[in-house]
Amino acid sequence: MKAILRLAPWRVVGRRGPALGAGLLFATAASGVLLMACSAWLIAKAALRPSIAALHVAIAGVRFFGLARAVSRYLERLVVHDVTLRASGAWRAKLARGLAPLGPGRLGTSGDLLARVVADVEELEAAYPRLLAPMAAAALATAGVGAFLATRGPALAIAWAAGVLAAGVIAPLLVLKLTRAGEARRVARRATLHARLVDGIRGLPDLVAFGRGRDHADEVAALAREMAADERRGARGALAGTALSGAATDLCVVALLALAIPLVRAGELDGIQLAVIALVALAGFEVVAPLAAAFRVRGGIEAAAARVAALLDAEPAVRDPGAPEVAGPGRRVEARGLRFAYEDGFGRRAKPVAFALDGLDLVLERGRVVALVGPSGAGKSTLVQLLLRAHDVAPGQLLLDGVDVRRLAAAELRKRLAVASVRDHVFAGTLAENLRLAAPDADDARLWDALERAELAAFARGLPEQLATWVGEHGVALSGGERQRLVLARALLRDAPVRLLDEPTAHLDTETARRVIARLFAERESCATLIVSHRLAGLEAADEIVVLDRGRVVERGRWEALVSAGGAFARALAEERGAAALDGRISSDSE
Repeated sequence: MKAILRLAPWRVVGRRGPALGAGLLFATAASGVLLMACSAWLIAKAALRPSIAALHVAIAGVRFFGLARAVSRYLERLVVHDVTLRASGAWRAKLARGLAPLGPGRLGTSGDLLARVVADVEELEAAYPRLLAPMAAAALATAGVGAFLATRGPALAIAWAAGVLAAGVIAPLLVLKLTRAGEARRVARRATLHARLVDGIRGLPDLVAFGRGRDHADEVAALAREMAADERRGARGALAGTALSGAATDLCVVALLALAIPLVRAGELDGIQLAVIALVALAGFEVVAPLAAAFRVRGGIEAAAARVAALLDAEPAVRDPGAPEVAGPGRRVEARGLRFAYEDGFGRRAKPVAFALDGLDLVLERGRVVALVGPSGAGKSTLVQLLLRAHDVAPGQLLLDGVDVRRLAAAELRKRLAVASVRDHVFAGTLAENLRLAAPDADDARLWDALERAELAAFARGLPEQLATWVGEHGVALSGGERQRLVLARALLRDAPVRLLDEPTAHLDTETARRVIARLFAERESCATLIVSHRLAGLEAADEIVVLDRGRVVERGRWEALVSAGGAFARALAEERGAAALDGRISSDSE
């Protein structure tokens, strides 16, 4: 309940709206109780055939409270829904503002984030109208009915209190006990389902190509069946609570009548009051009874609130210093004893795993090209992430012009970096719009120059709309190689003093890859360049090649020295050339 109260609407929209909504809900309940009281008194009194004048007040009361109930119900729905929608919008905006400092070092999968920001906040929308406001209104209404019955006899108030305890406390707690675990599982499975769906949509071409589409569909269907099973278990739990609440209501009314009849016989109570007591009690239980069903959703709301709170509480992977130093021009980047381990999990539950980098020393200077090579998982891309301050270094040092990057403002550091990665996003837009992410004020001449340097200009000129060509979400209208060269052109357009190129020749044929690398080497004097690559061909002119394996440097030096040494680099180069020769023979045979 603590997490639910922390994310209650009054935390973001103020107290006036939620208080007004709860007040109108109580007014609706009170109008219903008073309507039943007036109606019961009017019917019982009319049976005694009094003068019509004796019934005028009761008739007016029935009319007034009937109208008051309808008006207050309408206003209550209006206010409660307004508060709920404004609060959910405010929480989503707050989550969106909080995501930017977290990315990418502290964010989970996109599907999990989608579930937290959309589905979990939707779950929270039920907290105020179905749980918090009804509980407040029920407490006030039952207190009022109890006070009324106490004036008719202490025993009646005690019987009422016992009925309320059973229907309004024991029944809801029973429902909570029966459904809390299942509701928490449902929320967790929904997040898993969202993650699987997002991953499946993104990887649909690969799933189909490898014949795993049916397996993925079966996994999604299994999660949906498990969620449906949780729903059924929750419905059974709520049914048990509703049955207990209904039984408590009936027994309480019977008990009240049993206690009131002797009072009537003794002359301590007017006989007309029997009908009033019975119908007032029934009207009071109309406010209490929904709590049993409301507590069914409490488990899910608690789980959703905990997930949203975890996202709000997640600490950014990096923080700017209180008094950041002025960043240098970006002439030299140096890594000293760099060690880093990624974390498994989300938020505060994240735990470090094995080191992705373990003792890396590297110098990157203007006019030099350093190539970082090695097998997948060797830690090559991790260095790029650390330079971008997606994560902070500990232990070891990462320096820009002699200043530890942790003492620099992240935004100022990133202005000195131009990054092209195989994982970079291509947005649903035109070629020009995707390029201008790097330089919003660039004219068409600069855009064409960047495309020329990335070996993409000839392709773009052949398009009917050229720079205005729509590339689609994730660049779906482009091939893998065209998409990668677009990302590279975007980085080259930035003209930053430090270039970090992660797999710049991915998805390119050998000849195109050589031309791209040759152009990068031709521009070496204007910047410091780090090339992260699986592909070794074309790196002959690199000033230094650093070979990583499991986060450690196993070899380093120039091309000729590494080939002569016959170590890991030479073996990887021989395997690459052998694979290329085999591909060539297969292509020749197919022709």
